[in-house]
Amino acid sequence: MSTLIIGTRCTDGVVLAADRRELRGFEPAERCKVRKIEYDILLPKDESSKGYDPRALHCRDKYAKVSVLLAGAGVAAFWDEVAWGVSPNYFYGTCKTTDSVHDNKIRTLSDIIDMISLTSINLSGRYQSGSLDERLGCVVAGLSELTTGAAELWYFAGSGFSKTDFICLGSGDANALPMADLLLRGQGLTTEQTINIMPLIFMLVERVNISVAGGPDIFIVKDGMQPHQVGGKQVEQAKLKAGKLLERNLIEKYLQANYNI
Repeated sequence: MSTLIIGTRCTDGVVLAADRRELRGFEPAERCKVRKIEYDILLPKDESSKGYDPRALHCRDKYAKVSVLLAGAGVAAFWDEVAWGVSPNYFYGTCKTTDSVHDNKIRTLSDIIDMISLTSINLSGRYQSGSLDERLGCVVAGLSELTTGAAELWYFAGSGFSKTDFICLGSGDANALPMADLLLRGQGLTTEQTINIMPLIFMLVERVNISVAGGPDIFIVKDGMQPHQVGGKQVEQAKLKAGKLLERNLIEKYLQANYNI
């Protein structure tokens, strides 16, 4: 599957973006490649608190709805199977589950990371044995404690996950990495500033790599807040500004003046 996925840790959260193009044989198509997987997790009880009574209504099990984001490079069906494997109610081809999963064992993002890692490793053997030569890798984003905590970005590469602050993944990564690294990495940007820069990077890659096109779909995980997709209007406004920059060759002039490119 052709794709470009860029994830970065900002001063106040994580931004994850992906293009929409899929190449199935000779037929191009588009879909959202960032899968939003939802869970209902059991909240811990404070049984030591005064007045705790397991029979009382206010002391019964309470659940919180949480979400994590999964964006995968490689075969689309592979990552659909992974999403289904970690959330049986995941609906193929959409960005969310049809219903949430009540799971009493999930407590932190690391628990979900372990589930995705195990499922991915088990599936990768079957897909690779089928002579698939595409690279299989994915990015996961969510809150460290699922309901609270800092937004985290994790990268899976074959044997397991590692936490990262920046990732560029997919068939367009070689084209995107220099620009994404220059504009995003270590710049101390906020999530809002990053959202405005993302479309520019994807538009530049589209010029030189036909396997990347459409979107981008941009998702945000702010510290202490659940993941959500950035509105289409905001993305279109950022694309409009990026288009004006490209029309006037301001990017090329900036690189020539500062980097002798």
